[in-house]
Amino acid sequence: MATPFDDLTAQLNGAVNGLRGEAFTLLPLARPDVNAPAVADTTREKVSFTGTFDDEGARAGSGVQGFEVGSLRKGHPGHTSDRPTISVARTVFAVRPRDRDAVRREATGETFVIGEVIPHGSLFIFQLNR
Repeated sequence: MATPFDDLTAQLNGAVNGLRGEAFTLLPLARPDVNAPAVADTTREKVSFTGTFDDEGARAGSGVQGFEVGSLRKGHPGHTSDRPTISVARTVFAVRPRDRDAVRREATGETFVIGEVIPHGSLFIFQLNR
């Protein structure tokens, strides 16, 4: 059941996508064997979506604490990263994206591998590997 905060977040996400949103395609991948190269996962559909791309970022709260709780102060968990990220509404996906799926940035044709899918409120944040 959606709360008023979910509705507000969806409106805000729409506004942000209107200003900074870009077109992406999720390319589901599977590994039939741990040592095998990734192949297209035919059991899941490709998904075209709009999300916001950030080339670098700081991530607080890696480890024990939640993403939104952490700090980058000395003695607290967290790290900075030069990995790009994509923020996208969770409602876009019928099936949760998985680590090691691929994402194509349509504007440049560049393809990234999802290193980590981080649930964050009504969003998914994809930490990407080049």
